Amino acid sequence: MSSYVSLDAIIKRTVDANLSYAKEKGYEAKLQEVLPPIITVCFQDPDPERTKMLEQALDHIDELLVRESPLISWVYYLMSDARRREGQLQSAVDFAMESLRIREQIYGDNSNEVCICLDHLSSLFYDIPDYSKACRFLLQSVEIKLKMGYSLLPQLCRECVEFAANLKELKEYDVAMEMLLKAKEFIFEVPSSVSSSNSTSSNPTPSSSSSSSSQQGDGEIGKQERDGVKLQILFEMGSIFEVQGYTDKLLNVYEQLLEVYTSSSNPDTVKDVITTYDYLLSTYLSLENYAVIRGRLGQLITYVTCVVGASSLDTAVALYSVARILAELADTSSNTRLCDLADSVRYYTTILKICQGHSHQEQQKMEAALPVKEIRTTLDNLLYNNRPMRREEVGPLIEKLLTTYTVEYLLDTSKSQNTYLKIVYPAFMAEDALREKKNTIPSKSGFLAKYGVLKNWRTRFFVVERDVLYYYENHNDPKPTGEYNLMEVKTLDVLPPEKKYRPHTHCFSLVGPKRNILLAAENAEVMNDWVRTLNKAKSYWEEWNISPL
Repeated sequence: MSSYVSLDAIIKRTVDANLSYAKEKGYEAKLQEVLPPIITVCFQDPDPERTKMLEQALDHIDELLVRESPLISWVYYLMSDARRREGQLQSAVDFAMESLRIREQIYGDNSNEVCICLDHLSSLFYDIPDYSKACRFLLQSVEIKLKMGYSLLPQLCRECVEFAANLKELKEYDVAMEMLLKAKEFIFEVPSSVSSSNSTSSNPTPSSSSSSSSQQGDGEIGKQERDGVKLQILFEMGSIFEVQGYTDKLLNVYEQLLEVYTSSSNPDTVKDVITTYDYLLSTYLSLENYAVIRGRLGQLITYVTCVVGASSLDTAVALYSVARILAELADTSSNTRLCDLADSVRYYTTILKICQGHSHQEQQKMEAALPVKEIRTTLDNLLYNNRPMRREEVGPLIEKLLTTYTVEYLLDTSKSQNTYLKIVYPAFMAEDALREKKNTIPSKSGFLAKYGVLKNWRTRFFVVERDVLYYYENHNDPKPTGEYNLMEVKTLDVLPPEKKYRPHTHCFSLVGPKRNILLAAENAEVMNDWVRTLNKAKSYWEEWNISPL
C-alpha cells in the first residue's frame, strides 16, 4: 500500500490544524480561502521571490491568526532560513527566536518541533560566529532528543563529536571541550537502552498541534556501536589536550581508551591497545614516572597474551613496544634501570623466539610488521655492551638462548628475570641488579621461640635475609647470635603438638645434614607465614645459584 501523501492533502491538513488559532470567530471560511496559497508558497524552493511573498503573507495572516499559531511559527522559521541565505544573520536569529518561542508555547518545551528550531539556531550562531551559543543550543536540542527518544544515543553523540571536531579545527578548544564532555557524559552514563522515535521529521511543517514523533519503546544499543562512539569522543578530547599541553588530562584519556578497548577480549582491538599503551607509556616516560611504567608494561603483556596467545604476531608487536620502552628506562635515573635493561634483552629474545616458531610465510608477515633484523642487531649490541665477551661470541650466545628457553618461560618474569640478570651482566652487576628488586625477594622478620641445647625455650628475634636465617637475642642487637644457611635445609616440617614442646603448640623444624633447629610461633597463622617465607627463600636462592646456560 502506497504511503504517498499529495501536496493538496498536506495543505488541507495544515489549514485544518490552524483553524482553531483564528483571531476571531467567523474567520474559518476566510482562512480556508487565504491559507492554501500561502502554504503553497511555503513549500516552494527557497529563492528571493519566495522570500518576498512570505514577507507579504506574514502581514496578511497576522491579521487572521493569533501570533502563537503553527503556521506563523513555520513562516518565521522559513524567513529565518531565507535571511541566513542572504547573509542577514542577526535578522535570521530574530525570526528563529520568535519561531522557537511560539513552538515552545504550542508544542511544549520538549517537542520535536522545538528541537528542529534549536538545531537551526545552533547553525546560525555557528555562522555568526558565536560558538558558545551555538554549542548551548545544540546541547539543548540533544538533551531533549535523548530524553524524549527522538534519536538514538550514538547518533546524537556523533553529532556532538562532529561539531566539536569542527570547532577544534577553528582552535575553539574550550567550546569544543565543553561539547565533548557533555557527549562523554551522555555515552558513558546514560543507560544503554534508550527510546527511539518512529519518525523524526527533518521538515519543520506544523501539521498538528502536538509533536509528530511517537515512541516505539526501548531500542538496545549494541556495545560495539556504543564503544565506537566512546572512542571517537576520547580521541577528540586527547587531540585537544595534546595541543594544549595538558599532560595529566591526556594521560587520563589514554587510560579511558584502554578501559574501552580492553572491556572485551576482541582480537581485532589488540593493535589499538598496543598503540594506546605506547602513547601512554611514552607520556609517563616523559614525566619520569618510572614506577607506573613497569606495572603498565606487565598489564599490556598479560592482556595481549590472554587475548591472542603468547606466540602470536600481535604479542611480538606488543613486546617490541615493551622492549623499546624498557631500553629507554635503562638510560634514565630509574632505580630499576639494571633490571629494565635485562628485561629489554629478555623481550627482544622473546620476539625472535616467536618469529622462529612460525612458518617461513608467517615469518615474512612478521618481518613486514616488525623490524626483525634491527631487533637482532639491537639484541647483539645490548649483550656485547653489558656482558664481558668478545664480539664473535655474541651470535652463538643468542642462538643458544633461542634454543634453550621457550616463549612461555621467557614471558614468566618470576622465573626468567633473574636468569637474564646473570646472562646480561657479570656476577657483581647481577648482584647490584638483584638489589633493585629487593621488594620481590622473600624476606621476613619477627619473634619466634627457639628450642636450645639446654632443652629450654628462648625468645629470639629472627630475620630472613637472602639465603640465611639470622637470629638475635634482642631485635635491636647489631650482630646476630647465630644463623642457619637455608641452602643446607633438607626438610622444613610443621610438627604436631606434643608434650615435649610445651608450652608451645605451633612448632616447626628446619632439618639439615649437620644440625636441626626447632622453632615455635605464637599461633598457627604466624607459623604458616614463616614456613611459606622460608620455603620461598630457599627455592628463590637455589634457582639464583643455578648457572643460566
